Amino acid sequence: MSTSAAGVVLFDVSEHSIDRLARSPGGDVYLLVAKGCSHGAVVSWTPAASARLVRNVWAQDGRSAAVVLAPSRSATLDVRVAQNGQIRTAHLPR
Repeated sequence: MSTSAAGVVLFDVSEHSIDRLARSPGGDVYLLVAKGCSHGAVVSWTPAASARLVRNVWAQDGRSAAVVLAPSRSATLDVRVAQNGQIRTAHLPR
């Protein structure tokens, strides 16, 4: 999902919530939101203007398997992942 030589940090939100996310060297946040590519998840974040979607990896069911978000520099970001009746959350502090 990245061509950066510095590498990225991929946070796995597919099974558990994460209290504290961190930005990768380029400033983006990489999230694995589903195990495998058959059944994805619905991903949303608040405030909506605090980040933009850079890349979405689609699962076969048309939902997200992984996403890359570009949060604004001063934003606090709360991500919500819904899948199979379960809600998981992740938080990026300022």
